[in-house]
Amino acid sequence: MSARIIDAHIHMDMYHPDERSRILDDMESSGVDALISVSSHLDSARENLQLAWQDSRIKSAIGYHPEQSLPSDEVVGNLLRLIDRHQHELTAVGEIGLPYYLRQEGKVTSLEAYTDVLEAFIQKAVELDKPIVLHAIYDDAPMVCDLLEKHSAAKAHFHWFKGDGRTVERLRANDYFKG
Repeated sequence: MSARIIDAHIHMDMYHPDERSRILDDMESSGVDALISVSSHLDSARENLQLAWQDSRIKSAIGYHPEQSLPSDEVVGNLLRLIDRHQHELTAVGEIGLPYYLRQEGKVTSLEAYTDVLEAFIQKAVELDKPIVLHAIYDDAPMVCDLLEKHSAAKAHFHWFKGDGRTVERLRANDYFKG
């Protein structure tokens, strides 16, 4: 019996329907059992839920990707309520994190509001005992670790991780995954 794998991070909602079909058709021959489709915003979250209802191999995650304009309080509230409403159908909370690239481009000068949004999603994930799919790279990873530790989050996947050895050791010590 060959080892089976799960694609732990895909934005399935961003693919054209023909491309989605091709991805799903190729799963068996590639040894992939399931895909965790992470959300970028409210419409993305709704579409990922629909995709998961259509194919049981698609597992949905709800979050707000940080590399975009800050969401309004209303949008954050709607996403958190959607997570509550569909908590038994969700595999994870995500994709969430901090806007590293927007800061590099000078489009974000303060992290305070983004950190507040991130913290709200971390708290919800902890409350519901859900894994967290994170966009937290370079200097952001230690800050995100601080928040995870503050809220005793036990399940975290640092997607597309880039960071120093000290942060890698911290992820290892907390049993967080990086990829």
